[in-house]
Amino acid sequence: MRKAFWKAGVATAAVAVISAGGAVAFSTAAEAAGEQCVLNVDDGKETCFTSTTEAAGLRSTGGVPFHIHVRLYPRTGYDGEPYLIGSFSKDNCSEDTDRPDYTIPDLGHRSDWAGSFTTHNNCDIKAYDGPRFSGAHFAGYRDHDIELTGFNNKISSLKVS
Repeated sequence: MRKAFWKAGVATAAVAVISAGGAVAFSTAAEAAGEQCVLNVDDGKETCFTSTTEAAGLRSTGGVPFHIHVRLYPRTGYDGEPYLIGSFSKDNCSEDTDRPDYTIPDLGHRSDWAGSFTTHNNCDIKAYDGPRFSGAHFAGYRDHDIELTGFNNKISSLKVS
């Protein structure tokens, strides 16, 4: 682990899980080659690893695997090193969108950064272009978007359900 620091402005967050045999799975060789940053919504901490292989081994002190619920990509087309948002405490999101499973009121230095996203483990997101769920937002919850038309590099807060 290279660095870990408190993610200011994040009270609770939303995240998705891709688990294969209890370990976090990564979909491409390119992801496995570069630095990987992960936001744990349970405690609001962001941790960056020197490789996605190292990130795949992320476990709680009790040995529980990290569950990825959302992958934010820096460019359209799911291109670039994704920012992973997840949790140790919840492996799947609920089907009800009336009460989000997680909220991220401020993406901090990742605000206005995402060009595309995917969700996992029954999770969907509702994105806002302002902090604290203000400004323009998705009309409903979405499970992926390859180009974020109208929201490319504009997401500042999220609700995950």
